[in-house]
Amino acid sequence: MLSQAARWRLAWVLVVVSLLVSYIGWGWHGLTGVSVLVVGGLYMSAHVEHFWPDVHAELVAPLRRIGWLAWLWYRWWPTVKGGGFARRERVMTDASDRVTWYGPRLRGLRVTRHGIRLAVRPPDGKTVEDIAKLGEALRDSMKADAVEVDARTRPGKLVVSLVMRSPLRDMRPLVEPMPWTGDFAAVPYGYTIFGEPACLRLKEVSGTVVGGLPGSGKTAGLSLVLATLAQSPAVQFAIFDGKGGYDWQWIEPRAAIFHRDDEDRAAMVEQLESLVAVMRDRLNRMPDLRGGASIWTTGGPSQSVPLLVIVVDECQTWLDPGAVSRGDKTAADLRQRAETAIATLVRKGRSAGIWCVPTTQKPTSDSLPTTIGSNAASAIAFRVKTPEAERAVLGSAPGDGDPSATDMPHEAGYAVVSTETGSRELVRFAHLEEIDLRRVATAVAHLRRTIDMSNREPHGDGLSPRDRTEPLDASP
Repeated sequence: MLSQAARWRLAWVLVVVSLLVSYIGWGWHGLTGVSVLVVGGLYMSAHVEHFWPDVHAELVAPLRRIGWLAWLWYRWWPTVKGGGFARRERVMTDASDRVTWYGPRLRGLRVTRHGIRLAVRPPDGKTVEDIAKLGEALRDSMKADAVEVDARTRPGKLVVSLVMRSPLRDMRPLVEPMPWTGDFAAVPYGYTIFGEPACLRLKEVSGTVVGGLPGSGKTAGLSLVLATLAQSPAVQFAIFDGKGGYDWQWIEPRAAIFHRDDEDRAAMVEQLESLVAVMRDRLNRMPDLRGGASIWTTGGPSQSVPLLVIVVDECQTWLDPGAVSRGDKTAADLRQRAETAIATLVRKGRSAGIWCVPTTQKPTSDSLPTTIGSNAASAIAFRVKTPEAERAVLGSAPGDGDPSATDMPHEAGYAVVSTETGSRELVRFAHLEEIDLRRVATAVAHLRRTIDMSNREPHGDGLSPRDRTEPLDASP
């Protein structure tokens, strides 16, 4: 099978030959007409699923699957032999002298929508780990997007699923947010590389660290999650935009707190400390408010005691010591107070219904201190350049077979998600265009409430954006 670069070179050779023949045969008029046909044909064939879905379903997809089978037939034994997954024995009899190979045997094969599923019987002496290594070797040999080995399906057989063409390649912007089901244990945000829905667990999670390069999809992916949550009256938002731009302005009509002045460090710190006071007030009064010690064991967030989603975007603006001038004690004190407040929310906010999300495009131990990262229950690493940056976000280097944030497609939205159990998964976040985000936030703006635990029942705030940057009243 030709590589992507080789296919492009072959396509360009064919294009040049077609143009030369058309010019020789029909002159400039023929050259112009054929050029239009060639360019249009190349573009439409590259997007065949969009322009001709019926043709793709009836012709292109079946041909692609036949190609997968042919490629498997061509690469199976070379991969098995070359990787040391089979042994060679010489069998001598009176009538013959032959060499026999003993290795994994295929006991079933099924072509799926996105790849091939193999039932493999391992030879004597080979373990599940050996077959997992064979799956990885097949993935590399066949240029597959991903592989998964399942030993639980059938006794004595292992199921190796090769994803030849991940559905993540063909994701397009949504026009509506993901449907809100009311389940905080599984908030949908995109898809796994195997085409299954990817969900974020917010239940009993007080903090999630997000990091990645500029343009990797951090803000777009997180915006989709917030647009989904914004449909619930049991969720309120506090947004701190460290870029000082307009990336988060879409949610301003729905946010109880919206702070966009990246230079006003004092106001931002006061807001964060007020949220810490709200958290402590909730913890102290939770038995009276909900009849239990935790919001999650007493029915979950509600309109009267909502989940507080606190996004600190580009947190290095307020946390990086390098952003503080030497000798500026006031700025240094504000930086320390900001770190303490965020760390406290991440460490203690679970039972109070707090979800704090610090994000950064500069994932280092300075911009993302261990007091915050080590206490976050989950982490999301979009594309980063160095292993050090990946460890700063996810807390550790990838293990054998784990996806790495330094080695993933360059398209926006791809990320490695690390859960509270330590497992890693490669996903791609769906996203909404900004105009659709604004439309969603405007439609649910009536659900905005003040973040104030001094009253049992919520009330509409009616505050201007300037008023919503004043410290909250957390008095009992």
